[in-house]
Amino acid sequence: MMLQLKNITITHRKDLREIVKDFSFVLHPGDKAVMIGEEGNGKSTLLKLIYQEALVEPYVEYTGEIIRNNHRLGYLAQELSPEQKRGRVDEYFYHIPEFFEKTPRELGTLARELGLSKSFFFEDQEIATLSGGEKVKMQMAGILLSQPDIMLLDEPSMGLSPLLVKEIFTTIQEVNQEGVTILLVEHDMRLVMNICDRICAISFGQFLACGTPGEIQGNKLVQEAYLGEEEPE
Repeated sequence: MMLQLKNITITHRKDLREIVKDFSFVLHPGDKAVMIGEEGNGKSTLLKLIYQEALVEPYVEYTGEIIRNNHRLGYLAQELSPEQKRGRVDEYFYHIPEFFEKTPRELGTLARELGLSKSFFFEDQEIATLSGGEKVKMQMAGILLSQPDIMLLDEPSMGLSPLLVKEIFTTIQEVNQEGVTILLVEHDMRLVMNICDRICAISFGQFLACGTPGEIQGNKLVQEAYLGEEEPE
């Protein structure tokens, strides 16, 4: 077991609204798992909570238990912080201790795997001026430098072209094949059905079902909630 959530309930501090209710989940070694659901139903907040409670402490509180088993987590945010956007690319990597442990050859290999130039790690370009794809690849590079056991990815395809989405998810699959367990939030149903081996469906904070893509596609509750009924042929 890589990660376990036990009876997690997340409540907004401001209006006491429960955005996740009594949610339990187990992530196994080698999983490529995804959480799906409507916008604003707490998936991104839950992912942040799993990674680092301090990220959500100002605006939510939670009950339940998160068992991380001392595994190293990497987190790709849906949006970079304003402070990060004001910084430079080279400064972003200089804040990652493992960056200084890598040889030029290792950095070159990582850049090639992500479709980046060899000089990318040392560029003084302001992060805010990067394209959406470059920002995602920069974060992916930072995560991989830290050699995580589990990667938590919050909508890595958001705002990207189909070609870039294919590149990013090819990298995710390759990383998974190298032994890194994946948990992501994603809204592209066609994509996750083809890529992920476990899908966990949440609707308005309530757990609906968890299973293989085939099991989720055939689940009536999930179809009614947001996948939609299949059109007749």
